[in-house]
Amino acid sequence: MQQPTRHPVIDPDNISETLCLGQINVQAGPGPLATLTFTNPRSQAGPLFAQGTSLYDEIVRARIVVTGEQLVGLRDLLNQVLQQPAQEREGSSVVN
Repeated sequence: MQQPTRHPVIDPDNISETLCLGQINVQAGPGPLATLTFTNPRSQAGPLFAQGTSLYDEIVRARIVVTGEQLVGLRDLLNQVLQQPAQEREGSSVVN
């Protein structure tokens, strides 16, 4: 089977990395699409400043919509990367 042609990858908007250390959700649909939602815990400002108490909310930081085929590719990529010992995980891998 012939590999699909890869186009050059560019980042003209210089998209920044977003810290997402909270919950992750995958929602199927609409149709053949899936939405990955990433969160990050954040202290509520009111209780933090008023009483010095940390009460956390999970703040949605990113939503990424992919096709089912891309979701399977992401699964396969994660399985491949996570099978490697931690010291070998530096670097980059690509999913078509």
